[in-house]
Amino acid sequence: MKKPIRLSAVLFAALLSVVISVPAGAEISTLAEAINKAGRQRMLSQRIVKNYCLIGMDIMKEAATKQLDASIKLFNSQLEELKGFTPTDKVKQRVEKVVTLWGPFQEVARVAPTKESCEALNEAGEDLLSNSHKIVLALADFSGSSSGKIINISGRQRMLSQRIAKYHIMYAWDLGDSEVMDNLNKGMVEFQGAQVLLFQSKMNTPEIRDLLVQVKRQIKPLQKIIGQKKDKYWVEEVVKNTDVILKDMNTVTGLYQQAAENM
Repeated sequence: MKKPIRLSAVLFAALLSVVISVPAGAEISTLAEAINKAGRQRMLSQRIVKNYCLIGMDIMKEAATKQLDASIKLFNSQLEELKGFTPTDKVKQRVEKVVTLWGPFQEVARVAPTKESCEALNEAGEDLLSNSHKIVLALADFSGSSSGKIINISGRQRMLSQRIAKYHIMYAWDLGDSEVMDNLNKGMVEFQGAQVLLFQSKMNTPEIRDLLVQVKRQIKPLQKIIGQKKDKYWVEEVVKNTDVILKDMNTVTGLYQQAAENM
């Protein structure tokens, strides 16, 4: 089997800053922005666990530590923004629920990683993910628009990119193989199904379509690696490829947000 092209160290280092660069202290000003940022919280819940497990496996430890710290910081800042943007009681209640879950989750993420603590953090992360998703749904429902739904779908692809990487890492670390494989396969199926929906969106511009085509090309080599190869080289390939996908889908989601704001 032909190996995927390895990203250069410089390019991968650049991805660390590009993907999660959000102005500090910003305030949410539109509903489309709220849906985008609430959706990004889902991704961060998976990204934190992914990097925590990488550190535990002693793979890409320096980069993973930087991503972990930056992801915790960004989740905190965006949660503060969401607390200030609650257009309905339902949204407010769901934000408050995430606030209660975030504290304990963050504490575990600061403990030195072991297999046991990785499993514990993943379990807490699933709860955090589920409740973060409920915020997005409440905001999208409140918007009552097709644009809100497409921002949700596009933003969820960011989460799935990190979820796929997370579960492959757990598979490679021999953590709960049966359940891990089920979630891994489900993540790949959900990602590809959502991409079909995005390609059909009437909001697509040539730039968005080009990015979606690029993501489609990037996901292909993962199909031959995910849940099949456990050695360090292939773990690194999965992490790097999914971070490229994350970067592109983050851009796509931002473009959908801009389009919605200009309607």
